[in-house]
Amino acid sequence: MKGAPLFVSYDPAQVLKLAGKRYLTGPVIFYRTDGHSTIVSLTVEDIYRFQTYLESHSTTLMADGQKLTCICID
Repeated sequence: MKGAPLFVSYDPAQVLKLAGKRYLTGPVIFYRTDGHSTIVSLTVEDIYRFQTYLESHSTTLMADGQKLTCICID
């Protein structure tokens, strides 16, 4: 299973376009698949990869004086 594809699923309606970039404002489902496109359990390494991605892509935007934590997907 090592090297199996990792995926992110989200609702496209919850993507905010701002200054030429796209920001995800809603919930996300992280998952992986095996060679047969079957969804399989995440490994600790997968969780670490997603955590590293989120750490480097999370940002806070201001909207109507309120902070909005988002994930930049560009």
